[in-house]
Amino acid sequence: QPLNPNELGGVVKVLEALADLWSGRGWRELLVPNGEGVLVESSRCFRCQDRMLLARVDRDKVHLPHPSLAEAVCEAAGLEQLSKVLQERLEDNADELMLSHSDLEGVLTHRLHSEQLARAVTWMFDAGQDGLTEMDIKQRLGAVEVQVARRLRTRLYLKGDVDVTAWDGREVVFLVEEGKRRILLSEEQSAAVGLEQALALAVNQYLGGHLGASVLALAVALRADPPEMERALLQVGVRAQPAERPGTRGMPGAELLSVDRERLSVQPQRRFLA
Repeated sequence: QPLNPNELGGVVKVLEALADLWSGRGWRELLVPNGEGVLVESSRCFRCQDRMLLARVDRDKVHLPHPSLAEAVCEAAGLEQLSKVLQERLEDNADELMLSHSDLEGVLTHRLHSEQLARAVTWMFDAGQDGLTEMDIKQRLGAVEVQVARRLRTRLYLKGDVDVTAWDGREVVFLVEEGKRRILLSEEQSAAVGLEQALALAVNQYLGGHLGASVLALAVALRADPPEMERALLQVGVRAQPAERPGTRGMPGAELLSVDRERLSVQPQRRFLA
């Protein structure tokens, strides 16, 4: 039975207080309000900000937290990311997949394996922050094969065994099969956006979803042959980050270090005579 507004407000305040009290200590199993205001075990409630994923999930089978719960509280309560506990599998038998075996598969695979594309990806996000270098990216992408099927239908399984696919959520644009080291693209579903855009979305997922809005730039790179990728990216404003100049450090507006303050000499731009 859903909580009434007063009860819901009280539960949210208690959870917020517990989040402050138990910060960093790990929570035991708790009851949290789901999207309908019904209390459920925290282990059965999942966080998700991916609208495309939510559209494919049967919301009667998956509990999401109530909108009044802040993201920090959900994280402190141990609510898992929905994408981390879902497994996506082909609905059709792999032998029944109608693969195109076209030259375009080879072209896309060649572009995906190129060092120019690996370099471009490092421009699009701070690869070093995640411990990935240009060589790491090239090795990861170089192990993947691109295949095009007439259509793709998949199903989503919660923690590997419960089918939570919505009735209209089976048709997909792409499928990343890391175990088989291949990316499957749907010819039918990609017709509106193009196979390169579909491949860019798949690559972003394969690399951990770090590209964000740069997925569009990645699609631009995938439409070009490797020698032309840099020029194509320049046209959409993506370029290599300039290396830090010797003798400089810090960010604009940051407080000066004492060693820098000793070297600083301030002179007026225009001298005035008395």
